[in-house]
Amino acid sequence: MSGGSDLPEEILIQILLKLPVKSLVRFRCVSKSWDSLITHPSFVSLHLRHAMAGHDRSVILLRHYSLTQRKERNTLYLDGESFLEHQELEFPLKTHDTYYLAGSCNGLLCFSDYIINNLQVVRLIYILGKNWSVIVPPEVEIYELKTNAWRGIQTAVPYVIPESSSQAFVNGAIHWIGYNPADRRLKVASSPRSIVVLFDMQDEVFGEMELPKGGDYANRLNLSLAVHQDLICLLHCHPMEEDGHQLYGVCWVWVMKEYGAADSWTKLFTINISEHGGIGRILGFRKKGDALLVTHNDELVSYDLRGQRISRLGLYGVARSFEVIPYMDCLILV
Repeated sequence: MSGGSDLPEEILIQILLKLPVKSLVRFRCVSKSWDSLITHPSFVSLHLRHAMAGHDRSVILLRHYSLTQRKERNTLYLDGESFLEHQELEFPLKTHDTYYLAGSCNGLLCFSDYIINNLQVVRLIYILGKNWSVIVPPEVEIYELKTNAWRGIQTAVPYVIPESSSQAFVNGAIHWIGYNPADRRLKVASSPRSIVVLFDMQDEVFGEMELPKGGDYANRLNLSLAVHQDLICLLHCHPMEEDGHQLYGVCWVWVMKEYGAADSWTKLFTINISEHGGIGRILGFRKKGDALLVTHNDELVSYDLRGQRISRLGLYGVARSFEVIPYMDCLILV
C-alpha cells in the first residue's frame, strides 16, 4: 500500500485506523493514492479488526414494520440507560413479508438463507424427498466476494438445519439449532434429538455441541440461539395458547461458560411475563444485559433480567418483522 503522504506509511496507517468509516469514505476523494490506500483489502481488514476490538455495542439496528406508521423502518438506536432513536436508514428491501435477516457479522448483513462472515457467504441446499422428508447430506457452497464466485465444499454433512432456525456467530463459527436424522439416541416422539450444529468459517468444517442436560427439546420451534455478552446463549421457551396464537409464558436463558464444553451450560435467568399476556419473541440482548422482547400485543419492550421489570419502548410492529442486531460501520464494499 502507498498513501502518497510525507508521513511514513506506517504512521499514516496508524492514524487512519483510528478514524470512523464516514471520515475515511470522504478522505478517498483527497487523491488517487489515498483512495487506493483506504480501499486496499489489507487496510480494510486492519480497520475492521481495530473497530471490532473497540466495539462497545452501544448502537443497535432495529428493523420492524411499524403498526403506528404503517411502513417498514430500519433505525439506529443508542443503547444506553435509555433507548433513544438516533438515525433512520434507507434499506434496498421494502417488504416485511418475503425476507428475513438471516445473520450479521463484521458490519455486514445477510438476508434470506445466507450468512455473511467477513468476505464469505455460506449456504446449505437441501432436497425434499417423499412425504416432505429432508434428504441429507445437503450441498454446501461458499461465495467469496473477492472472487465473486461460488465454490462447493466436498464434505458429507449429516445434519438438518431447519429454515426457521436462528443463528449465532461466536468464536469464529456460525451456530444453529438442528439435528442428525441418523442419530437414534434419545429420540423423542420419533424425532431425533436437538443439538447445536456449528460451522467453523476458518477451517470450513461442521461440528456439533450438546444442549443443556435434562431439558425437553423435542419441539425445535421452542429453541433459539443468541449471543449474550460474547457467549453462546440458548433460549428455551415454554409455549402457552391464547386466542389461537402461539405465545410463550416462560423462557429460560442458558449460556455456555466454556466454549465447546457441554457441562458448562449454566442457566442464568428465567423470563416469566405470562401475567402480562406472554412473550411473542425474544430478539436478543442489550448492552447492559436486558432482553428485548416482543409481547403478545406486538409491542417491543425491554426486560430487566435481574429485577424482572418491563420497560415500555413505545414501539409496535408486526411480530415476525422485528430484527435486532449490534450496529458497526465497516469499509467492506459489497
